[in-house]
Amino acid sequence: MFQQNNFKMKLNKKAQEEMVGFVVIMVLVSIILLIFLSFSIKTTPKDKNNEELANYLKSLKSVTTECVVFNPAKASVSELINYCQKKYKCNSGEDTCVYLNQTISNILNLTLNYGQNFKRKGFVFRSIYNNSAEISNLVYIKKGNCSSNYALAEDFDVLISGGSISTSIRDCY
Repeated sequence: MFQQNNFKMKLNKKAQEEMVGFVVIMVLVSIILLIFLSFSIKTTPKDKNNEELANYLKSLKSVTTECVVFNPAKASVSELINYCQKKYKCNSGEDTCVYLNQTISNILNLTLNYGQNFKRKGFVFRSIYNNSAEISNLVYIKKGNCSSNYALAEDFDVLISGGSISTSIRDCY
């Protein structure tokens, strides 16, 4: 009888040790999941800013302007960027690069509030043509203060004639 009780006690102790081990493992897994979750939550706002900025850039490039290069269609900002690179003129005689810079500057000033009293401290809009022979700024507009904190959206257009145009906007905060 003594041996049978001793065996039951050993069996109970072993079961208790296994339960304690299981609880320790569950606590460790829970802590690791909480740490992982906290990191993923912290990065969400930046990703959201980048997504919103990418949508803003896409919308900006699709705006129709008053510049007509090929009758009768009015050119979009995206088309004007390409026409600027090719040195085309609007039918009115105005240089597409000058018109493009004025149009984008006006749109940015009307739609992006920036300054010390706003979350956005400034922004940089840039469109660069790049091929194996040259790199040139088609548009460069910088407003306000751009420090180390920013969100960035970038769009690339590969040209049939060779080279590419990179258009980006940096939202500084």
